[in-house]
Order: sequence, then C-alpha cells, then structure tokens
Amino acid sequence: MASTQHLTPSQLNNSPHFPRSPPAACVQDSCPDAVAVLVGNKVDIEELRRVPKADGSSFADSQEMPFFEVSAKTGARVNDIFQFVAATLVARKRGGRGGYS
Repeated sequence: MASTQHLTPSQLNNSPHFPRSPPAACVQDSCPDAVAVLVGNKVDIEELRRVPKADGSSFADSQEMPFFEVSAKTGARVNDIFQFVAATLVARKRGGRGGYS
C-alpha cells in the first residue's frame, strides 16, 4: 500500500503532481471565455493515490476553480466535467457568471 503525502496549497504549486502552469486567473485574463477546472485522474486505483483529495480540492479552491476526480478507465465522473463546462458556458451566454463561485 502506498503512503499518502499531504501537501499544502503552496507546496502543490511546486509539486511534480501539478504541472507548472499559470494560475487560473492568468488564463482567464488571456482567454476570458475559458472555463478552468482541475481534474484528478485514476480514482479507480485508490491504492496508488499520490495526492489526497483534500489537497487537490484545496489547491483548486486557491485557484478559484472546481475540482473533479475521475477515472478515464471506468468513465467515472468524466461526464460531470463536460456537463459543468457546458452549463457554465450557457450561464455566461445568458448573462450569468456560471461555474465556480
């Protein structure tokens, strides 16, 4: 069984588990129509988890984006991401903020 290492949001910014990319706010500035989400994959193999769900969620909150855990293998929650993005875009089109708030 793999041990679970707990990381703080500031450590996640420098973690190899999270790619070095601009914060969601920078993406929103350069592409205001973008819908940013953080996705953790491979929830079907919990015993190999490297980042605790709470840490992923905390990091997503610090970037003001929603967090989804999915399994590309089983399809678990993959549709939730697309439904979220679609609902957010529709809400924005109708004049609402939509998405993460």
